[in-house]
Amino acid sequence: LAGPLDRPGVRVLDEPDGLFAQTTSLTAGESALALGPGTDVGRYLLVLEGSLVHEGRSLGAWSCVFVEPGEVRDAPTAGPGGAVVLELGFPRERA
Repeated sequence: LAGPLDRPGVRVLDEPDGLFAQTTSLTAGESALALGPGTDVGRYLLVLEGSLVHEGRSLGAWSCVFVEPGEVRDAPTAGPGGAVVLELGFPRERA
């Protein structure tokens, strides 16, 4: 399946309520915010291979970062060797 920027990814879960999981390969310096559909409650990014750089810190394999909805400044980017990322989105709780 393709993300909003026609980025190939492997969508492993995609539910109508917004629950989804997708793996994507990023090249060095590429923004992780180009992934998936996003949600109004944010999303988790789990580094499977390589690294992400977020807020000046390098996050290696098995690191996880939460991306707030609409976060653009200091968005996570792939490290010098690129990254394979598992993106997890969760639906908003119903009142």
